Amino acid sequence: MLPFVLVIDQDFFLQENHDSFIFSHYTDSNKEIICKGGFLLAENKVFKIGRLRLIDDFPLALYTSFVTKSTFPEIEKDGPDITSMFQYYRQHGFVEFGSSTCTLNVIFPTLFERDILQCSSLIPLLQVESLCRDKRSNQVLEHTVIIYRSDCFTYVI
Repeated sequence: MLPFVLVIDQDFFLQENHDSFIFSHYTDSNKEIICKGGFLLAENKVFKIGRLRLIDDFPLALYTSFVTKSTFPEIEKDGPDITSMFQYYRQHGFVEFGSSTCTLNVIFPTLFERDILQCSSLIPLLQVESLCRDKRSNQVLEHTVIIYRSDCFTYVI
């Protein structure tokens, strides 16, 4: 089993699911990221849903979604069982959605990212940040941060 250790000061849930690990918790420590999503209001609780993607039991990517309770009232309960955010959106009536405001960054891993992705501090990571919006209403559904190990992929631009 792949070691997956997180230290979080909030209630926390971790679940193993075939080719991924899933974590879900309430967060208030990522406000600068969430504000980029344009959907942080004083009354909104923001939840962080993460999926660690594995290929042959090797971690290749960490997907983190920030979603609000006002948009998805059952997110606190549903979060630990979500394996696909797009499937979750469809279950809640958002059938047409797309990404906007996408940013690609090359970063070096933090200690947490080194541990979770099993890489050294000198392995560059590709970080893709985007917003997912409902096409009908233009409502922001999530702010997504995806981190890929750059040494495991061939990129065609």
